[in-house]
Amino acid sequence: MCVCVGYVYWSDRERLTISRQRCVPGLACIDSDFEDLVVDQLGSVDGLAVDRVTGMLYWTDAERRCIEAMRLTAGPRTVLVADRLDSPRAIALHYDSGYALQHGPDLQNILRFIVRLS
Repeated sequence: MCVCVGYVYWSDRERLTISRQRCVPGLACIDSDFEDLVVDQLGSVDGLAVDRVTGMLYWTDAERRCIEAMRLTAGPRTVLVADRLDSPRAIALHYDSGYALQHGPDLQNILRFIVRLS
């Protein structure tokens, strides 16, 4: 079972963290099960994507101009894309093909970059 089930994930621009909290479906989140997953070297994280199949967390960082990933069970972070990105924002996973889609703030060119996840 993926460690993503039963959790809510978010980024906090003020605290510069990526966090999660355990939630019971139909009930409130459990205050004691709050956890910071990423606490250093973050800029402006706007997009998060949780891969329930592989147990990976992906995010875009507009300030650092990159897309990063890490296992939800902790471990090292990996920079997947660190060039060719002006201001990455949202990110989405396409499970059937293994692609991550991200776009920047300019709506004229919504799908600005597609990366194959391996």
